[in-house]
Amino acid sequence: MLMYHALQKNLTAVAEVGRTGHRIKKNVQKKAGGSGRKHLPRKEQGDLKILFEPDEEDEVWKNQHEYNLISWRLFDSCGIHILLMNNGIAIHMMTEKKYPLNQEMLSRMLSKRLEVDHESTMAYELLKFIKSQVQK
Repeated sequence: MLMYHALQKNLTAVAEVGRTGHRIKKNVQKKAGGSGRKHLPRKEQGDLKILFEPDEEDEVWKNQHEYNLISWRLFDSCGIHILLMNNGIAIHMMTEKKYPLNQEMLSRMLSKRLEVDHESTMAYELLKFIKSQVQK
């Protein structure tokens, strides 16, 4: 939820920017004064990099076997789903983008169950996609 609140407070309300990552990134860049990273605190720069440019070599992906998943939540109004870990780490991901999650984390996500405010096609499609990744 940290990234969600940071975007709401400092950049733009995530729910207002639409569903595509390009539009979110464009609004983030506009609010931040250009690159989207120059004027942001280091923590928020890292969150944006994970969201828009996931790299398997980042620590958040390398260490996912150590994380204990507390919750998995979908914000379908903006196309973002969040994994909240017991150590305070929150991984924010766009529903339309593939991230380097390992099989163990994908299985944990399915066993923890996706939290949503209401039934939606986006929730169904996300569950179907995660399940297909587990079966690979």
